[in-house]
Amino acid sequence: MSNMRKLLTKTTIAVLFLTVTLSLLIISKAEAEKSTRLSSEFSIDNSGIYCAQKSGSRLSVQRIYPGQSDYTYGLDEPVIDYRITSGTAYALTSSQSNRSVTNVYRLKNGNVRKIEIRDFDISAGNAEIAADSDGLFYIIKPNGIVTVFGSDGQIITDTAQRYQSLTVCGAKVYGINHKGLFRLGKSTEQSVLSLTPAASAVSISDNAFIDNNGVIITLSGDSFNLGCGKMVACLSDCYVGYKNGILIAFDKETHEQYASSATENTPAAMFGYKNKLVLIYENDIRLTYKTYGTDIFRQETISPTEKADKENPSAKLSFGGYDVSGSYIYVPPRTTRSSFKESICCDGYEIKFEGKHTAYIGTGLKLVLSGASDTKQYTFILPADVNGTGTVNNSDIYIMMDYVLDLEELKGEYKIAADMNRDGRITNADLVLADRKRLT
Repeated sequence: MSNMRKLLTKTTIAVLFLTVTLSLLIISKAEAEKSTRLSSEFSIDNSGIYCAQKSGSRLSVQRIYPGQSDYTYGLDEPVIDYRITSGTAYALTSSQSNRSVTNVYRLKNGNVRKIEIRDFDISAGNAEIAADSDGLFYIIKPNGIVTVFGSDGQIITDTAQRYQSLTVCGAKVYGINHKGLFRLGKSTEQSVLSLTPAASAVSISDNAFIDNNGVIITLSGDSFNLGCGKMVACLSDCYVGYKNGILIAFDKETHEQYASSATENTPAAMFGYKNKLVLIYENDIRLTYKTYGTDIFRQETISPTEKADKENPSAKLSFGGYDVSGSYIYVPPRTTRSSFKESICCDGYEIKFEGKHTAYIGTGLKLVLSGASDTKQYTFILPADVNGTGTVNNSDIYIMMDYVLDLEELKGEYKIAADMNRDGRITNADLVLADRKRLT
């Protein structure tokens, strides 16, 4: 009996040893597989679309579009969190030898700058990092307090409130908590938007966010529901949402869906870049992209006449020879309100012009068409008329020159009017075309 017990004991030990060994092998294999899966942080600025990816203590930063470049950095410690702003990546690490020391790596164009922060312990849990265009970086500690640092790693201030997460929009840093969205800075916490407690904000442009319920929220306070989840891109005249394999275009002004187009695969991210829609696909550690012009929607866009016939059978609407793009109507110089009314067909609609009265139709004037069952609104664009006077003169040229030199800001329809060749950019080529328009 004693020998039998010894045999059973040895067998049990052998089985346990084999089980533990197999478990360790499975765990090691899982960890090895896990280390090869790279999570991505995307960013966009005037110079391109960037992606940062981490695996253990390795961080790679690449510009995806336009013109690809790739840098891989081997860091001293495992990366806790990372964020990319204006093409510069910030990696947050915690020293394994001294837990009271936190390190931040500033990575750009293959160059590495290590910033050591002493007496700043983030080892108690997860932490996030973000950076803005002013050279400041922000670390949200596990307790929710955000500490603001200068480029030398010196602490500037702590926030008064606790935040759940950080987001970057237009190279500015915002904190999100149960009260809403707050713009963070050197010594300020400026309330920007009120969000529901369950919502989180994902930045998509310089002046708009989308929350996790698919609601677009602009910094002017306007909001509407796209119903497209978190993946949304901003183009010059529309938002593009992604849902169930379909790209859906929404007019920026009316917020109405006006076109859709199917895609083959689900993108990892998508951006509106200089009026191009860029879809980024992630396959293991490979990133690829596809670009589309806004003309991908035009094949399925319902013309104003067809839409009017469906919504109001007695109404007939056409714009003659005028160039209509989305909610914008392009007019030639010296177009009067009366000559425009005579040129279009709008049976069943009441015509109303809204905006300052000038001798000729200028950029920014609104056309409101009120029918029995619907109302339509358009904005006029007079190319090169960037101040809405209805004429193109030296003042418009000077404004465009200042914009090209980053001395002046153009927004909305006035920025569209400055894009003379309609390529999504405002350059010296547009200035030449505008000057010709001035002389006509």
